[in-house]
Amino acid sequence: MANSVTWRYAASGAVFGLFFPFAAMAMLLASGAVSAPATAAGILAATHAHSPLLYVIDTAPIFLGLFAGFTGVRQAKLVALNASLEQQVADKTASLRDALQRAEKTNIMISHMADHDPLTGLFNRRRMHKELAAAVSYTARYGDPFSLVFIDLNRFKAINDSHGHDAGDRLLSGFAALLEQATRDSDRTGRWGGDEFVVLLPHSTRRSAQEFADRLHEHLGRHSIDIGPVRIAASASIGIAVHPDDGADPEALLAHADRHMYRVKHERDAAAHLDERA
Repeated sequence: MANSVTWRYAASGAVFGLFFPFAAMAMLLASGAVSAPATAAGILAATHAHSPLLYVIDTAPIFLGLFAGFTGVRQAKLVALNASLEQQVADKTASLRDALQRAEKTNIMISHMADHDPLTGLFNRRRMHKELAAAVSYTARYGDPFSLVFIDLNRFKAINDSHGHDAGDRLLSGFAALLEQATRDSDRTGRWGGDEFVVLLPHSTRRSAQEFADRLHEHLGRHSIDIGPVRIAASASIGIAVHPDDGADPEALLAHADRHMYRVKHERDAAAHLDERA
């Protein structure tokens, strides 16, 4: 490309330079200083014989061509430099775009990690507490009740001790997946800690919360969880608290749901003990 620019400039300069000797000869002929011979060779000879300065003017195409050629070299360098700068800008822009995309993905990942449990992918305790506080504020403003379901995974410690921590993690992950399958899109599901889970049910009464608990028990009974060595059917003890009847703030609701859950668990264990004695 640089050579083509140089030659284009040189050719343009040379063509322009031809104007000067032809113009000088035309002026001599037009002024009558030289009579017009019949041939082009005669015109050249007559005009140059009359004015030897034309020999110097004849070199105009050469010098102008060379000058334009040097200008073309400079222009070619400028074009190459401009192309190089544009490429550098394009490369930097692409690099910056990639960096921004990576930063955005990192921010999304950090935000996700801040709100989600790394094992189950559910909301973590911090995020669930925020969701519960927001629900309390919403109900205080609009009077729309909601329910809080507190869930304790049965026999988790025994399974974890018998089959190892990997099996325990598989059980928690599998249970979380089944729990999400039993919830609505509007529900908020989280791992409270250890083998405890909570579900926030917006626009929910005690009856609808109990229906959710029954539906979850049924769903767990129809599915087993692969924990590695074996597949097991998970079960859970469930406690329910309804706002505002069972508590006016998140702590009171959590405490009520926790107490209810332990009462349910105790009743279940007592019933199982009676069955064994019978």
